Amino acid sequence: METRKNTLFLPQSFFIIIIIIIIIIIIIIIIIIIIIIIIRCSAMNKNRIAGKSTNIEDLCNKPSPVCTLKDHSNDITCVDFAGRSLLATGSSDKSIRLYKWQIGDSFIQVAHSPLIGHTYAVNAIHFSPFGTKLASASTDGSTIIWDVKTGDRLCSLQQGSDAALRVCAFSTNSALLATGGDDDMAALWDVSTLSLLSFYSFTKDRGTLKCGKHRTVTITSQRTKIIVRIIIIE
Repeated sequence: METRKNTLFLPQSFFIIIIIIIIIIIIIIIIIIIIIIIIRCSAMNKNRIAGKSTNIEDLCNKPSPVCTLKDHSNDITCVDFAGRSLLATGSSDKSIRLYKWQIGDSFIQVAHSPLIGHTYAVNAIHFSPFGTKLASASTDGSTIIWDVKTGDRLCSLQQGSDAALRVCAFSTNSALLATGGDDDMAALWDVSTLSLLSFYSFTKDRGTLKCGKHRTVTITSQRTKIIVRIIIIE
C-alpha cells in the first residue's frame, strides 16, 4: 500500500513543477514586453520633444524642405525656376523676388530683388527658356517683362481690357509670349517687337494656350482635354 501512495505522489509533484515553470516563463515574457513598451514610449517622447515624427513611414517618405523663404508680406501665388540655380516668387504683396542658389543648401535674394512695378497682386511668373527674361502677369491687367540680370523693367504689355491677368508663358525659343486673364481672352505677343500678334477667345469653350516650337500655338479644350485647333503664326 505504501508503494502505491508513492507512485501516485510523484506524478502530482511533476505536474506542479511544470505549472510553476510555465508561470515563471509567462512572468518573464510579461516583464520583457513591459520593458519594450517602456523603451518605445521613452523614444517616442524624446521625438515629440524634439519635434520629430514618430511614424516610421513618415520618417522614410516625408520630404524635408531644403530651406524656407519668408520675405513676402502676403500670400505667395506663383513660383518658377530658371535652371537649377535661379528661383522667382510672385505674391499678393505686388512684388516679385529673385533668389540664387548658394552652396550650403540655401537660396539668397539677389541684390536687385524685389522687382516692383505691379499695382495689384502678381498671379503668374515665367522665365524665358534661356533664363534672361522674366514675365509677370498681374491683377492690374498688365504683363511686365523684366531683365533677370539687372532687375530692370523692359516693358509693360496691356492686353486691352482692365481684366485681371492670370497666366503668362514664353515659347520655347523666346520669340512669343502668351498671356490670358479673366476676360476669357488669350493674347499672343512678339517679344522682339513687343507687338500684339493676335487675340483668341475662349468664351464658348474655355481652354489652355501653350506656345510651342516653330512659332506655333496650341489651344486645348478644358472640357474635352483634346486639341481643338493649332494656329501657325506667319
